[in-house]
Amino acid sequence: MRALLVEDDTSQYEYVREQLSVVFPGVDIRRICTESEFRLNFETFTAPPPDIAVIDVMLRWGNADASFELAPPEIRADGGLFRAGFRCAAMLVANPRTRDLPVIIYSVLDRGDVESNIRQLGLKHRFVRKEMYVTNLAAEIKAALGRDRGA
Repeated sequence: MRALLVEDDTSQYEYVREQLSVVFPGVDIRRICTESEFRLNFETFTAPPPDIAVIDVMLRWGNADASFELAPPEIRADGGLFRAGFRCAAMLVANPRTRDLPVIIYSVLDRGDVESNIRQLGLKHRFVRKEMYVTNLAAEIKAALGRDRGA
């Protein structure tokens, strides 16, 4: 299985990577840290597309190691870092190669805070709240992959 994990928090990424490696032995996880990195490398990591994408909602624009870097004005006007993950997911939906890719929105935000954004993206997209354990994330990945493969 090939997974794309869009996460700017290194400790969160390491934890999720470690846990998913246990649940999905041999998983190949590609990490994207920022919205600008997602945009710049979109063609590279989607050819061929991964089996699933897990995307944090709140992402820095630029260098993940920097405390804060301002996004371009049009990005700041569209919610800045608070909507970055949705903009990344929307790019996947808009591309014919990745349109059917299952996407899990993975966030500390509550479902009510993101539900309308997820509905706009389409029915294949799921929400998992970040918690101390990744069992819910692993279960949603299994369900998304099973559903999308006709299981």
